[in-house]
Parts: sequence; C-alpha cells; structure tokens
Amino acid sequence: ELQSYIQVAATPFSGTAGPSRVVSELAWDQVLDPSKGLKLEGERPEPAFVKGLVIEHKEGRFNKLDADTSYYKLGERIIAWHGGINRGSVTQWLYPSSNGEALTIGCKVKVLKSFRAFRMETSGAKGMEALSVFPQLLPVDLEGTVTYLHTVGNAPTSGDALINYELPRIFEEVDVTGGAGQTLGVLVTLTSDFSNLHV
Repeated sequence: ELQSYIQVAATPFSGTAGPSRVVSELAWDQVLDPSKGLKLEGERPEPAFVKGLVIEHKEGRFNKLDADTSYYKLGERIIAWHGGINRGSVTQWLYPSSNGEALTIGCKVKVLKSFRAFRMETSGAKGMEALSVFPQLLPVDLEGTVTYLHTVGNAPTSGDALINYELPRIFEEVDVTGGAGQTLGVLVTLTSDFSNLHV
C-alpha cells in the first residue's frame, strides 16, 4: 500500500511575506551515520543510522525515557524554491508567530505565553565532558533575538529556532546572575512554541 505524508497547509501570509499555501511532507526520518558508510550486502547498498537520545516532557518534568534511544525523528522533507533560489525548508512558513509573522534571523521576539526552551552546553560533571541539556521555563514578556533557524542544509528538519533571550528585567535591575552571564544565552525553541511568541 502506497502512503504519502504530503499535505497542503494554509498560512497567514498574503504572498508577499510568504506563500499563502505550503506543500508539506512532515514525516519520520533517520539520521545518517557518516562514519559507517554503506552496507554493500544484498541487492542495493544500505546506509547505517545513528540512534538519538529521547527526553520525555510529562507533568512538568523532563525524564529520559525507558526506551531512551530511537532511530527516528520528525523532519520536513520539502524545501521552497523562488526565483531559482533555494529558500530552505518550508517550516519557516508553517509555524508563524502569534501575530502571524514568520520568524527570520535577526528578528526580535517577545514571549506571550510561558513555555520551555533548551540550553545545550558541555557538562564537566564527574570529570567527564558530555552534552548537557537544560530546559528553561521562559516567563511572559521575555525578549530575544532569533540567531539561527533549522531551515538549511537540504536535509529533513523540524525547523526549530535558536533564540538569544535577554534576562528577565529583575536580573537587569539588580545586576546579579551568579556568574550565569548577561543574557539567558541561545536556547533551542521548538516550532510548536513559535505561536507563543510575538514578532
């Protein structure tokens, strides 16, 4: 049975700031393991894939799942071409802000509804360098600047944004952060939370 994930989605754009309709193919896909190349057994070459860690958000807490690895992630497979130029993944128009604007690199945003974004850094816990993920609950009225969008690379992507959020006003007024810096830093913001932002 042939199945397709292709859909046509309406957007809030008129055709100038973005297309009024977008063809989308958001589906489960996998991440290549470039170190292993291709398996040449059988009728056709088969690539190897990487397993990723899965973190569950449930009842306000983040936990590593019992089945904590997965070969699969969600990724948008369709890119947009306009005027002969590759404009990147269509996700940038599928997930507008609360006021119907597309997030773009350099644009200013404000949090209208509290949500969690994620800081990723190197951890030195127990003398071991490893990737650490810090979920941060962002308060209403927090402001930030979009520094990057996962819309490039010609690979299936979910379209998340990297946003450099400013400190809440109380921290700026007293100038105390305990050495944590002059901003919250660049946080991964999921496309599902773009609707909680005002551009």
